[in-house]
Amino acid sequence: MLPKTLFFENKIHIPPELTSAYATILQTLGLLQDAHNRSPENSTIIGGSDKEATLNHFTYRFPASASRIEYLFLNPKSEFGEVSKELQRWLSFGNVWLLDLPCGTGAASLSLLSTIAELRKTRTLPPIPLTITLLAADISPDALEIYKNFFEKIEGPLRAQNIEVKLQLENWDFIKPEQTARLIDIWFQEARPSAEYIVLISAMSGPLKGNIRTTDRWFNHLLERLHNRSALVTWIEPGTRQANNIMTALKKFFLGISWFSPSKEDHGQAEYYYFHPIKKSECRGQICLRFWSKS
Repeated sequence: MLPKTLFFENKIHIPPELTSAYATILQTLGLLQDAHNRSPENSTIIGGSDKEATLNHFTYRFPASASRIEYLFLNPKSEFGEVSKELQRWLSFGNVWLLDLPCGTGAASLSLLSTIAELRKTRTLPPIPLTITLLAADISPDALEIYKNFFEKIEGPLRAQNIEVKLQLENWDFIKPEQTARLIDIWFQEARPSAEYIVLISAMSGPLKGNIRTTDRWFNHLLERLHNRSALVTWIEPGTRQANNIMTALKKFFLGISWFSPSKEDHGQAEYYYFHPIKKSECRGQICLRFWSKS
């Protein structure tokens, strides 16, 4: 049974430690009142390289983004059986190398880690030692700064549940192939080829504008570098038309990648509800994903 701190009355609840950190950072940035309000009308809030785009996404979209990976990991309605089980198995103990692209302010990876910590705290999962080497990269320096502040606030609670995270933040522009090559070099430093690697890609449909061709170069390079390593690749998006176009194109894209074998359940889509921690209200969430595994 899932703890009420994460799933209650048929709604996802953002992990308490992450909720507290989110409210604190909003207050520090002078954005707490804005987060109580509806997002500006006629605005497309997808984040970006400039400060305004970063703060708008953090203020109005962070809970929605954080709830997506949590819903996938918890899988409360058994909609993502194979994907959820694999993520839970790989992130249960030992040493894992995690790559978060684009990391933004931390909604995906920090929500994932906070969810695992809460499951351990409530004795839903055993607190077996888990060490994660986490490389988080984004084009926005402001997003990376918020990510850093977030991590500093939840690092203690993670350690209390036997989760040790070695974090490195890097600036990354997916349009520039040399930056992707450098990023993977950094990620592989000190890592054994026999280690386990998880790639977490989220909310790329906005920057890609629904066109998978703009992602060919960096994504291909990433997969090529994983050719001799045990890896999971999870790509998560909101349930928008652009996101669905990306998911459809990715299926065709992977037909030419012979060294990756899709899992039995390599895609999915769902709607769910989550509790907004600032507005104290119920909100509707959407998720679509593709998932690939390689032993």
